Amino acid sequence: MPAVNIIDAGPFTTVQDEGRYGFQRYGMAPAGAMDEVAYRLGNLILGNNQGEASLEFTLKGPRIKLLQDTTLVITGGRCAITVNGTSGYNIYEPLSLKSGDEVDIGWITEGARGYLAFRGGLDIPMVMQSYSTYLRGKIGGFEGARLKGGEILAISEPQGSPGRALPENLWPAYRTPFETDVIMGPQANYFTEEGINTFLSETYQISDAADRMGYRLTGPEIIHVDKADIISDGIPLGAIQVPGHRQPIILMKDRQTTGGYPKIATVASYEIFRLGQAKPGDQLLFKKVSLKEAKAKRELHKKWYDELASFILKPEQKSKHFRLTVNDKSYNVSIREID
Repeated sequence: MPAVNIIDAGPFTTVQDEGRYGFQRYGMAPAGAMDEVAYRLGNLILGNNQGEASLEFTLKGPRIKLLQDTTLVITGGRCAITVNGTSGYNIYEPLSLKSGDEVDIGWITEGARGYLAFRGGLDIPMVMQSYSTYLRGKIGGFEGARLKGGEILAISEPQGSPGRALPENLWPAYRTPFETDVIMGPQANYFTEEGINTFLSETYQISDAADRMGYRLTGPEIIHVDKADIISDGIPLGAIQVPGHRQPIILMKDRQTTGGYPKIATVASYEIFRLGQAKPGDQLLFKKVSLKEAKAKRELHKKWYDELASFILKPEQKSKHFRLTVNDKSYNVSIREID
């Protein structure tokens, strides 16, 4: 049943979910939400099944008109929200709205991407077990393309019980410069000691050539030992290639499945959600961590997310609140209950 009229899609809005997995062997990119944390929290707040389709918008959100009563939530980058021209609404807060209401999501002031989720999730066909739009393959989402305005979307029937809003002190932060943990390799031996030291000590900037496929960076040159080519092999999420022009490229959700440039390092998995909020002009600093350190920090990241999910799903704790402490550099995370 028609439920949402996209009046203005904003600069770049697509349908995304957790991604399309199991098909990379056939050359199919996973796609999926660039910031999985913000995407998943939206579904939790609304009581949706995990994996329901949401709208991912970049830099600015869409303007929509509701064609039926529904509840929605906006998560991710900081942005202003108006309903029927009235401001004062927050991200990470479920909004119960009526048919005919118009919602306008403004420019993002911290981060780069936001997520618009509807209670019940978007009612669209799955392609290869996913709702995600893969633009280069022209599949998934709404007709395999970004929204342009004028689309009419349907919403599925709600299934679970809704959770509650996240207070501002629990919102994930996306402050720059991004200090990003990396695990060296798999082809770190293709680079000189000077090149590796440059990579780990200098600041790099995301260029205008940045999209869901990858971020081209600009900064001091990273020197190869010899050639800047390898026999093509698989590309994991967060792989950092350095082609012959000696400038690094971080491969993201819409990345190609194989590539023939050496990979100096790979971004640690727990850093991807924040990196997904980076935009052209943002600065990056890379920090080498061991596999053992990365595994420990991944567990801290999981604990942090599980605590947020527990807060959302336990409305009986309304008389209490929580404080979140995050040390981005070491990724120490704790949530304490305050009486």
